[in-house]
Amino acid sequence: MKRAVVFCTAPAAQVRAATGAALAGLLPHQIWFAGPANSPFAAEKNFISWGHGPFTVQAGANIWSAVRALDAATIVLPLNNPDGEGYGLLRLFARCIFDGEIIEHAPDGALRTMELGALSLLLRPEERWHAAIIALLGIARPFLGFTGGKVPRPAFPGRLEHTVIRDEPGGAVDVSIIIRSYNEEALIGKTLTMVFSQEGFSGEVIVIDSESTDLTREIALRHPVRLFSVPKRAFSYGAALNLGARLARGRIIVNLSAHAVPADRNWLASLMAPLADDAVAGAYGRELPIDGWNSYFEAKILHDAFGPKPMQSRENPFFSNANAAMPRKLVLDTPFDENVGWGEDGLWAREMQRRDLAIAYRPDATVHHSHNTSMFDNFTRCLKHHRTLFSTHLKGGEREVCRAFYKKLPGRAVSFRRFLTEQRGMAPLKAMLYSPYCEYVNWLGCDEAAREAADTK
Repeated sequence: MKRAVVFCTAPAAQVRAATGAALAGLLPHQIWFAGPANSPFAAEKNFISWGHGPFTVQAGANIWSAVRALDAATIVLPLNNPDGEGYGLLRLFARCIFDGEIIEHAPDGALRTMELGALSLLLRPEERWHAAIIALLGIARPFLGFTGGKVPRPAFPGRLEHTVIRDEPGGAVDVSIIIRSYNEEALIGKTLTMVFSQEGFSGEVIVIDSESTDLTREIALRHPVRLFSVPKRAFSYGAALNLGARLARGRIIVNLSAHAVPADRNWLASLMAPLADDAVAGAYGRELPIDGWNSYFEAKILHDAFGPKPMQSRENPFFSNANAAMPRKLVLDTPFDENVGWGEDGLWAREMQRRDLAIAYRPDATVHHSHNTSMFDNFTRCLKHHRTLFSTHLKGGEREVCRAFYKKLPGRAVSFRRFLTEQRGMAPLKAMLYSPYCEYVNWLGCDEAAREAADTK
């Protein structure tokens, strides 16, 4: 999630003006304030206090870890004089802890980006270490074996046909839960058991199976589900979910991965609750890794993407069809994109927000959902993600996106290294090698997608 830190080192009106000017696209929960304990912003929920008095070396030491832990994309320094006189220590502090965008806001409203100097690089040896490894990986790139040619683009042959495996006539219901599956025998039974044990459940479950070759169908048929089969060669996430919406009888549809196991019996009610507001187009819930079945990198993604606080947004299009609810009518009127191999949920959310509808996040609607991905799987996911972006709303901006991604690699690697050592128990030296390698491989997915886009022009 994109975050920013605003330092409260000017009068309150100036700080608010700087926040509005520099961070107009962010929501309140994405903006953190750092300042003295008696700051007018101390009442803000997202406030970091450095203690009493002005900013000093001790004040910086007090908040160093807290600011670094936010992994913010931007720091804003509101100035109380045109030249920034007296801000030398704060500027040095920002440079030492941060390698993202640092914006100064002058009293006349002028915004200027503060460039990082050589001193900041010397004072951040960990970032330099990771940057050096990334540079070496760049030299070794031809030998790493990560190429887009190993991930062919899928061909989607039009409308997705389906075969009825089991269906029964029925009338309207409150909710239709749509589960897409392919060789899910390990977890689909647990998922369905938890779905049918939901408090007050009054609805139906539709399973869209893509020609599974294991026991997925047999396990599904042990439960009162409507089961349909679609050709695996014609599958796309968007097509399967649109088919489910057309087959559904519920006013609300819930999209749930076959290996996304609800954590408790209140999952469904929590997920659907935001839809009582007509201004909310869709809601998604929290995803936690499955013990023993998740990669280090995916654990970090889930940790960053699914926080503990609920929110609504008309700006951030993040959305996850692994665990989501929406009015069926909206999907029928504006179906998911069937011609992308990844990210149909984010594209749909972006379109809803363009219509001034909100996307809601409910952390209490929790499922256990993850994949035990390899490094090549991480590359593939990032490649597919950027293929979608570069064929839709970021078309034409491929190189800029890649350059921005690459610039952030050392900082991303440091954040990942800390996650590995603090929460996963990986040895520090191994983490310092693994994290830049993993982040570089993910950047390769972005770069390969950009190269493909350039080749098609």
